[in-house]
Amino acid sequence: MLDTGNLVLVDSSSSVIWQSFNYPTDTLLPGQTLGQGKALNSTLMDGNYGTGRLMLIMQNDGNLVLYPRDRILPSPDGAYYFTGTAGTQPPVNMLFNTAGAIYLLNSTNDVIDTVSSTVISPIDDYYHRATLDSNGYFRQYSHRKSSSGGQSWTVVSSVPNNINACAVPSICGINSHCILDQNAKIKCLCPDNFSFRDPNNCSGGCEKDFTVDYSGDYGSFQITPWNYRMLTGLLETMKCRKRAGFRWVPISNEPAENNLMSNLLSFKYTHLKDATNGSFGTVYKGVPDFGIQVDIAVKPLDKVAELGEE
Repeated sequence: MLDTGNLVLVDSSSSVIWQSFNYPTDTLLPGQTLGQGKALNSTLMDGNYGTGRLMLIMQNDGNLVLYPRDRILPSPDGAYYFTGTAGTQPPVNMLFNTAGAIYLLNSTNDVIDTVSSTVISPIDDYYHRATLDSNGYFRQYSHRKSSSGGQSWTVVSSVPNNINACAVPSICGINSHCILDQNAKIKCLCPDNFSFRDPNNCSGGCEKDFTVDYSGDYGSFQITPWNYRMLTGLLETMKCRKRAGFRWVPISNEPAENNLMSNLLSFKYTHLKDATNGSFGTVYKGVPDFGIQVDIAVKPLDKVAELGEE
């Protein structure tokens, strides 16, 4: 074990054949590099060091991105933080230098983006680390070496720094919702008639306590407690509108693990095409206030005729 915290294995000629710095988990130490294709994975929760749902990856295209682990795309889509350095001549590496700064270097070792430039001085009086926390934030910490006790790690910088904790995608898991407590920390809750999938992990999502099976004019499917009240009245309404081109789309009862907002159920394109009869109309582009940049398309159903939407 070196003074840097790097565990190395050497052969008989003292050449390094393996080192822990090449296999990061959730933390980087000063002098450590996150190379292209390498990633940090968040922990499951505070005190539980299992692999969580979020990751910081130095992509092969040169972009440093924070993603939900179940949604990795070669673009910023689905990310809640990215450096916008895609297309840089490889290799691109993120370096946590011994002075406490974190930045991206291109193939000629020029700095192309700064992740954190906040430095605690004197540098040698502190321990330093950078960790992808369970809540999805990549934070740099410091701790005074001569601490007499009672002190803890102090946050030096945080990425991203412009959203609240509940805006991190998938932070509370499937079928759950997030609120902030008085200390601005996340609190995950289940809706009525849902329970935590794991009572010891409140950020692991929720599962329904019951299902209602429906079989009728519109096929057979399961109704979850979330849509039960809506469907009891909607099914009757839809009988009257069936000839006007409306069709019921059976939804999947499985969690949409690969969705950006994984609390939502997903529809396949074929279902949407079938539901709209392949019709067309005005489509509006919008950006909802999710705390992160997410483009959406909204299509109003405002013209219903005998043959369907015009």
